[in-house]
Amino acid sequence: MRMKCLKPIILAMTVLLLTASGAMASDADLAIPDLSPKVFFHNSVSAWNLLFFGSFVIAGTLGISLYLRAQIKKLPAHKSMLDIAEIIFQTCKTYLIQQGKFLLMLFVLIAIAISFYLWKSNEVEQATANPDAMNIVEKIALVLLFAVVGMGGSYAVAWYGIRINTFANARTAFASLRGEPWDVVNIPLRAGMSIGLFLISLELIMMVVILLFVPRTVVGVCFLGFAIGESLGASALRIAGGIFTKIADIGSDLMKIVFNVKEDDPRNPGVIADCTGDNAGDSVGPTADGFETYGVTGVALIAFITLAVPFKDIQVKLIVWIFAMRFLMDFMSGCSYFLNQAISERQYKGLKEFNFETPLTRLIWIASILCITTSYLMSYLLIGDMEINGHAKADLWWQLATIISCGTLAAVLIPEFTKVFTSSHSKHVHEIVTASREGGASLTILSGLVAGYFSAYWKGILIASLMAGAYYVSGMGLGEVMGAHASIFAFGLVAFGFLCMGPVNIAVDSYGPVTDNAQSVFELAQTEHIKGIKEEINRDFGFDPDFERGKHYLEANDSAGNTFKATAKPVLIGTAVVGATTMIFSIILMMEKTTLNGKPLLALSLMDAPVLLGFICGGAIIFWFCGASMQAVTTGAYRAVEYIKKNMDLTKKSADIEDSKTVVRICTEYAQSGMWNIFIALMTVTLAFAFMDPNFFVAYLISIAVFGLFQAIYMANAGGAWDNAKKLVEVDFREKGTPLHAATVVGDTVGDPFKDTTSVALNPIIKFSTLFGLLAVEIAIELKKAAQGGGMDYTGYIGVVFFLISMLFVWRSFYAMRIPQKDEPATAKAH
Repeated sequence: MRMKCLKPIILAMTVLLLTASGAMASDADLAIPDLSPKVFFHNSVSAWNLLFFGSFVIAGTLGISLYLRAQIKKLPAHKSMLDIAEIIFQTCKTYLIQQGKFLLMLFVLIAIAISFYLWKSNEVEQATANPDAMNIVEKIALVLLFAVVGMGGSYAVAWYGIRINTFANARTAFASLRGEPWDVVNIPLRAGMSIGLFLISLELIMMVVILLFVPRTVVGVCFLGFAIGESLGASALRIAGGIFTKIADIGSDLMKIVFNVKEDDPRNPGVIADCTGDNAGDSVGPTADGFETYGVTGVALIAFITLAVPFKDIQVKLIVWIFAMRFLMDFMSGCSYFLNQAISERQYKGLKEFNFETPLTRLIWIASILCITTSYLMSYLLIGDMEINGHAKADLWWQLATIISCGTLAAVLIPEFTKVFTSSHSKHVHEIVTASREGGASLTILSGLVAGYFSAYWKGILIASLMAGAYYVSGMGLGEVMGAHASIFAFGLVAFGFLCMGPVNIAVDSYGPVTDNAQSVFELAQTEHIKGIKEEINRDFGFDPDFERGKHYLEANDSAGNTFKATAKPVLIGTAVVGATTMIFSIILMMEKTTLNGKPLLALSLMDAPVLLGFICGGAIIFWFCGASMQAVTTGAYRAVEYIKKNMDLTKKSADIEDSKTVVRICTEYAQSGMWNIFIALMTVTLAFAFMDPNFFVAYLISIAVFGLFQAIYMANAGGAWDNAKKLVEVDFREKGTPLHAATVVGDTVGDPFKDTTSVALNPIIKFSTLFGLLAVEIAIELKKAAQGGGMDYTGYIGVVFFLISMLFVWRSFYAMRIPQKDEPATAKAH
């Protein structure tokens, strides 16, 4: 069915794109300067050598990641728990293989657009007799190779994440039986840090290989291909994973009300699917998303530097400075983990109770202090001797370090602001419970919405304040380097600062799916009911298990995991928006260099009607996406609930694997159907708007970034507040099975797609639209250029055709995904 849908789209793209004539410009080739001259440390070290030997630091952090993984795998766990963890991994593996096939199908569409662009750009090189022009077939092959590498990188880190998480979940569940809560915290945190270091290290190695070993004439466009590939991978895995996990989660949670069964009851066929979803949505999606965010932000900065800085030696210094900073900050993030580990072990080892959120909060603060210190030190060493036209720029190093530190502060303060609205200890979450006790599910929903709206206000003000600080610093002389666009470069560096402690951000985000799975493994394994289990554990593992206390630790730790999943989301969202803004202004710079019929191609003005229309259309696309992604969850959850209610057998004592597989299949089917409609609509609408009017298109991109920022923060924090309100009732108040619990479960099921489907997927949606838009707008520009010679301007017509295609898939995302109506009662039909 999907291939039948794919063929007309490929045909339409091919026919429409091949109507173009004329040559393509090479602006997107991003002329990366030669890195061989000696420009560092008083002209004693070349940029190439500094990057090459500095990259060994990254090899070291990659080794640390694999070491932490090996440590986790060696930890003991009872066979009953290991068996459940392996079932979860196998279902995750099946899901990920299906997603891999789906990604390859989507890549066909992207490859057509990239190949067309490169083929046409070759005509310019031939017309100008460029002696350095690469054979076009080799060029296309190389760019598509790195697009596949980028997509494969997103896929690889997702696979790594589910493997280590399914190692850690059983070990965490078993460690809870020892009665020492520090182990329950330590194992998920170690797993998260391993994922974070692996992700960032792999990303940097791939980018350094492109920067150092790809020919200068194509390195820029290879970076663009790499970024588009990883953005494609992250978008598909994030959106589909978010739909999958919430179908399963809602299906599983609602059974607690319908059948009045406990959390993760093994008789519930939705529980295994929910465990798979925890990894598909809360591990696969975030790791792929983090990988892509880190890469796209780097590509955006490189693009901006090459387009805005007129001096080649300054370009070299700034590009290498960015990479060197990333090397050391990756290393510092690893150091912060071991430092926090030492402090936490001394403080919590042997304690029976402590706040599980505290060691994670401390890790974030330690990492931020180390990264900010590194920013200033490395900036002084690498660009402290910067000169422009023979004049020293002695202040530039601390100005750039201060701007980056604004972003790093955002990455620290955003989690603190998030906890105010989502932590189980926060007043907002307690208010939801209080409201629910008196007003039931309706007041649960309303009070959660209030928390979400207020959080969006405060975080919007926070991000704007830090960006304003960066803007102020950029006015102190950065304009001599970046020209009139210094403030935009400063915003890009703020996005860079968001990700300075990337491994730590990923670690606290990945903490959540491990704690959630650990609780499920504990229940599904039914270890406590095995005959003679206490004697067996004492004999084989050397301690007396405490099942009741272990269950309490896992539930409390799951609450901490919920909080820190919520804290990581706005950091990635904020980075996406600020980084996308930098890429948008790269598009503006490119357009400013282009004239048509003697007039600038771009003339942004609020008095220009297309600009206002672009702002409105950007908002429309954000709200369509929110509805479409939640429609896929709603319909899929309906199907899952329908199946589970018919097949849940309360006489059984263990999970029915075949029933569980059926629920997983339902989740996968609706995840892929929803993803298919969403992605084709998004890609074709981006092409449509890029072909219409440049001012309209730039306004559209800015609009989806701004609308997306606030919609994502609001939905993420409302969902997080509902989630921990339910957890507060279950863990602290111990009121499972009561009307209060039922009300908070309803709130949690509403919040599930809010926080784990729609809000998180807006991040890659914003970045993919911007990256793919960069390619699409270049094609549109060249079609307009070709029409200057007396030919016909096809761009408007092509835009309309692509828009109609997008409308078809927008229609499908709602009406083809609707819950089917059953036979209605006669009275209803009469009306």
